Amino acid sequence: MLVRILDVGLRPAEGIAMCSELSTQNLVNILWAHGKLRVSSPALFATFAEELIYRAPTLGPQDLSNTAWAFARMKTDHPMLFDTLANVVMDQLWLFLPQHISSIAWSYATLQIECQPLLEEMGSQAAGQAQAFTPQGLANVLWSYAVLGFQHR
Repeated sequence: MLVRILDVGLRPAEGIAMCSELSTQNLVNILWAHGKLRVSSPALFATFAEELIYRAPTLGPQDLSNTAWAFARMKTDHPMLFDTLANVVMDQLWLFLPQHISSIAWSYATLQIECQPLLEEMGSQAAGQAQAFTPQGLANVLWSYAVLGFQHR
């Protein structure tokens, strides 16, 4: 299976074909790797997005933030995926570490996705964890809110 997973990273068509066979962790890791290496594969991202919409309730904070980050890094918006991610994030926000909040905020701002309920809830969570944020993480959240023109109440 590992060889097949590595092939997915090198051959997006293979990844699309075996998408439903991959674990959620593998889907997210492949997206993250594409983002990290800046390997453009719109068809793979679209196919994985559809699969992750279906699997979204099983995603944890790291999976959610890595997925959003990968799409943002590749400047690839998928409105239905980001709507789904926002709902799952809001359901699990109490589990999020500052790094997850920072990454999600940065991803939505980078793609210019204004999701007021998500921003409001993340702002409350971030305010309660402000001491735990790194300076860079806090700067990312503040930058994101400024870019989106959002003021937390």
